[in-house]
Amino acid sequence: MDNKKIGLFIAALRKDKNMTQKDLADKLYVSDKAVSKWERGLSMPDIGLIEKLADFLDVNVSEILKGEKIEDMTKKDSDEIVKESIPFFQRDYFNKKIIKITLGITITLLLGYFIILSIGEATYGSLSWKLFDGQYSIDLPSYSAKKDRKKAERFLEALQNYDYNTIKKILKPNDISMNTQVLMKEQVSMDDYIANLEELKQQGFLITGYKFRRSYFQDPGYICEFDIKFVINNFERTITAQIQSYGKGVLVDGSSIGSDIGKIFKY
Repeated sequence: MDNKKIGLFIAALRKDKNMTQKDLADKLYVSDKAVSKWERGLSMPDIGLIEKLADFLDVNVSEILKGEKIEDMTKKDSDEIVKESIPFFQRDYFNKKIIKITLGITITLLLGYFIILSIGEATYGSLSWKLFDGQYSIDLPSYSAKKDRKKAERFLEALQNYDYNTIKKILKPNDISMNTQVLMKEQVSMDDYIANLEELKQQGFLITGYKFRRSYFQDPGYICEFDIKFVINNFERTITAQIQSYGKGVLVDGSSIGSDIGKIFKY
């Protein structure tokens, strides 16, 4: 079957009847865009529409499928044309079926993920329930938890690269002075923090890697725990640090391995 030839044939017959694409579309209960695609050879009418289309255009089904008028056509000729067209419509039906199934599965998965994400957001990433005297829980994806984790990883990357501008920007939120809970924590000034970091840099302090452990919600944001590997004085150590999202920045706390390292992870 020649889609281009058939499309030109349909367009010519339509114009002979002084019909617009919309006129023909309305008679067949399809969109004018569908008719446009037929006439440009981009698609074929569904097999269920072929007979109606032929009736409206005053030709027979075989002539539509052939894309031309056929004089003195016998029943054998007509049957042969239809027979040749069957594989095309079988493939077309199969392809449309596959597209519908794929689209249906995709929409179902996206809808399911959106529902799970919404529940995860509402339950702070962990859904708990009781059943037969037992307490059960399951971790769920949470957009806020992922966002806060990326913020924490951005800070660790800046710390690893001694990117002081990013450290200053992300480590000290604009409204830090408004939070009394934060003011109660042991702190060092930002200048002292950077000075400590620069001193450690001179001693060969280098973060060699970090691994995310878990996160949990604690107002005002998620606390992300990381195992951080670093080298200092040619010795490799590991520290577990808690990095909490706060406003546009993060708050950091962690176990102390040496007083200087403790200062870095207690800002």
